[in-house]
Amino acid sequence: NMRSRTEKFSEYKRLFNAKSQEWTNLKDVESQFALRKEIWSTLAEFDRITETWKNTDHEKIDAEEIERVIQQTYIKAHKLSRKSQDQVTSHLKETVKLWRERIPVILMIGNKDLKQ
Repeated sequence: NMRSRTEKFSEYKRLFNAKSQEWTNLKDVESQFALRKEIWSTLAEFDRITETWKNTDHEKIDAEEIERVIQQTYIKAHKLSRKSQDQVTSHLKETVKLWRERIPVILMIGNKDLKQ
């Protein structure tokens, strides 16, 4: 990781009695990287799970689980959008919003009483 590399580089400089360098931007870079990784990971996971839902027989879907995942991802997408307002985050929010609008239909399809 980046922090261990900078520490190793700083150690090398100390060994050669070179002036040590402050890595002032490292914390900001790590923070931005973590945010970008979280946004992309959330989008990839949501895309993966929605593909599974689309390919599952409607009689076998767990509508309540789908609703739970959509609601959790919706909340997470909004939190991420407060931290980063870019195209990827906007795409994530819009994708989750589309699925959120489908929840009533998903719940009706998944209603065990209606399946009989």
